[in-house]
Amino acid sequence: EALDYTATLTGDAGTFEESFTEAVTFPDLPAGSYQLCIGVVGQSGYEICFDTAIDQPEALSVSSQIRTLDQEVELELSGGTEYIIQWNGKTYRTDGGSIRLPIEKPSNELSVSTGLSCQGTYTETVVVSNTPLIYPNPVGNEDLNIYLGGTASGNAEIALYALSGTRVLAKRIPVAASEMLINMSGYPAGVYILNVRTGDSLRIYKIVKK
Repeated sequence: EALDYTATLTGDAGTFEESFTEAVTFPDLPAGSYQLCIGVVGQSGYEICFDTAIDQPEALSVSSQIRTLDQEVELELSGGTEYIIQWNGKTYRTDGGSIRLPIEKPSNELSVSTGLSCQGTYTETVVVSNTPLIYPNPVGNEDLNIYLGGTASGNAEIALYALSGTRVLAKRIPVAASEMLINMSGYPAGVYILNVRTGDSLRIYKIVKK
């Protein structure tokens, strides 16, 4: 019946009392054991009690691994049923145990939460420092960034080829300079091959010009 009820919740966190007629909610309770007693205003002889428990959720766990060849970071996730991921200002959601995200900058900001405030938020700055990084790709009429990451000493040789095999750009820069820019506004749309040679290492990248 829709009567004037009182609900009294008692536990380690203290005692809470609410009045209601049909439903009542006690939000944001910490984990622990509780006793809930429901009575009717004006009827001192009526009361029914229940024992209940609130479990602590599993801790949020995040581990990251850089996949250099794919220019991605792979996250392994546990502790939640859904994960809200902020990656360089973009939002991703997943209910799986892993997700791959594109690496587009030398320094990348990551935060992961589950939507439950009690599990907190995991934050990390993912820095790519040991392998070359090319971004953005695809690229428009803007600068193509080539981040060398201090992979070797001496000079780096940069060469850009059209698919026909014609070399359209060749430069040599000190590895210590760490980064160089290629302005792509003067190149037609299409697919290009970028060679980056540092020391004894040669890495080949497919660049898409929009």
